[in-house]
Amino acid sequence: MQSRRLFMAIAVSSMFTYGCATHYKPHGITGGYSEVQLQEDMFDVNFRGNAYTSREAVEKMLIYRCAELTIENGFDYFVIARDKEHSKKMIVPMGSGHGIVEKPSESYRIKLYKGEKPADNTDAFNANFIIKSIGPQIKKVE
Repeated sequence: MQSRRLFMAIAVSSMFTYGCATHYKPHGITGGYSEVQLQEDMFDVNFRGNAYTSREAVEKMLIYRCAELTIENGFDYFVIARDKEHSKKMIVPMGSGHGIVEKPSESYRIKLYKGEKPADNTDAFNANFIIKSIGPQIKKVE
């Protein structure tokens, strides 16, 4: 599934631009994460960036939020059951002309599980591993 390749690209990438980009926080005016609990062990999780946020940053913060939800709800790993890419493109005035600005957004439907992550399931992610490996790269708003 595309999610495995996506995670590998995110894990290998160690830097992403912050500046005015959306930081890791609950959804607000400049973006952030949100989730809807569908069942005890299933969530729709979304992360929306702003025009200064890269798609890679959105994907990294989304998978990090999935790991947090997994641990917060007493589970050990999650499986991405469905992923969607959403982008909002807007035409904005720039100097004497116009430009296109993209606001990246991504969402996953995740199913949470207890126990050892199956080694043969490439769509399953160990929540503690995600927190430890991506956590130091996440810039949180305090």
